[in-house]
Amino acid sequence: EQTACREIEEETGLKIRVEEIFHVYPFFDAAGLMNAVTYVYRATVTGGMFKPGDDAKAVNSFPLSMIPPLVPAHEEILRDYLHLRQHGERPEPGRWLHAGQGGAVSYKKAA
Repeated sequence: EQTACREIEEETGLKIRVEEIFHVYPFFDAAGLMNAVTYVYRATVTGGMFKPGDDAKAVNSFPLSMIPPLVPAHEEILRDYLHLRQHGERPEPGRWLHAGQGGAVSYKKAA
């Protein structure tokens, strides 16, 4: 959680309080090898000034209806979060993100 708080502040200038871990997404490449694990947190902004970090030109926020295209894995994660907000259901435990042909992302469920 401390790492998430530090990274958000470095990248956006915002201070946050982590409310919970939303989901942990192991990510497997097209060959079936795990090459990343993404921890997704639900957090509340508690302060700071919204500004780009030293490695970015700009930082922006968007209403949910106007979010620009994202990389496929991030689209899946956002879809899961919106599903939670609308239906109160979290992603199934034991599911992970899998890169298919052309960079498409799909869920797989652990056997």
